[in-house]
Amino acid sequence: MDKDKVKVFHIEESEWVDIEEGIKRRTVALGRNMMLNMYRNEKGSVIPQHNHPQELMAVLLEGEVEVTFNEKKYQLKPGMGYHIPPGVMHGPFVTTSEKPALYLDILSPPREQEEYAKK
Repeated sequence: MDKDKVKVFHIEESEWVDIEEGIKRRTVALGRNMMLNMYRNEKGSVIPQHNHPQELMAVLLEGEVEVTFNEKKYQLKPGMGYHIPPGVMHGPFVTTSEKPALYLDILSPPREQEEYAKK
């Protein structure tokens, strides 16, 4: 994708990639200073606690997720989101709803695609 040109995209254009058991990610759009990802997490799936050098914002579109930020648990429902500054530990993220959790996140700056594909 050319990072210096305007691009119109559709979420369905990108492929799902398995990243953990019950968790899929698709990179929807990649820009010079940010990347947009969609996640689909099945019931009971867990994204372990982690951190990264990027700033992150996300919004939950479907399902419910229990997440821990600063040792406090939150039950997220559709329409709720969060902002995580660079380097802050967050997680685990546990999908608690019967239907999958679907959410969009934006990372800035973007992760290197080669490194990101391995995770």
